[in-house]
Amino acid sequence: TEEEINEIVEVISNRVSYYDVDGKVTLKDIDANGNPFIEISIAYGIDEEVFDRLTCQGKLYFISDYDTDEEKIWLGNENINKIEAKIVENMYTEYIVEIIFDKRGGEIFEECTTALTGEQLYIVYDDQVLLAPTIVEPVPDGVTIINNFESFEDAEEFAMTIESGTLEYKLDNVN
Repeated sequence: TEEEINEIVEVISNRVSYYDVDGKVTLKDIDANGNPFIEISIAYGIDEEVFDRLTCQGKLYFISDYDTDEEKIWLGNENINKIEAKIVENMYTEYIVEIIFDKRGGEIFEECTTALTGEQLYIVYDDQVLLAPTIVEPVPDGVTIINNFESFEDAEEFAMTIESGTLEYKLDNVN
């Protein structure tokens, strides 16, 4: 739909802005089958890795019984109110992303962590398991932390991608 196309253009535009890439994102054309051509014009020399970051789906899910017949998606991007990369100084430096769920997401997260106490909750980003912590106790405040980032830049990039929105479709580079 036109709304979905405009959302894709907005999400990618936000990412282009974040990465400070010299470029622009526009709806170029629609083919005979109704498929949109979204043009991402970026400066020459930008490598494939940057294109992949600009066009990744950015889907984050909290899933129980991952990759089994009992799999259940508890939460996703739509329940996130705020996401922020942080540096925590303890005995060593740790790079984290704090996720604060909206009211409904906080309620679901508490229900989820209550139901899964003693079990694993899989945090899945674009079909890759980031973490699979065992839930020790229910989390009633609607806040969780992801802490497996190698650098602050990695944490910040992850947070920005989630915050910029998800792409429902995988985009291909057709040059």
